[in-house]
Amino acid sequence: MSDTVRIGQAVAGSSVEIPVIGDLSRQHVAIVRQGEGYLIRPQGPTWVSGRATAEPRLLTEGDEIRLGDSFAFRFRQPHPLSATARLDF
Repeated sequence: MSDTVRIGQAVAGSSVEIPVIGDLSRQHVAIVRQGEGYLIRPQGPTWVSGRATAEPRLLTEGDEIRLGDSFAFRFRQPHPLSATARLDF
């Protein structure tokens, strides 16, 4: 129920909310609820809708997010004013 969800490598002692078995760093990316939108904060190699991004940026409905060479998912926010979103793997 936190405003921040961290995605990273599934290793013992990891403090990420979504652990992934793959070629990722321990805390590869954070997705943060910010007002009515969601901000992605990359900490490892990250692409949003085909573009490399190293800086925080707002996500939009349908953005494909790729982390490293082996993991991708789609960001879904059915309604722009909704306080909820989902990640489709």
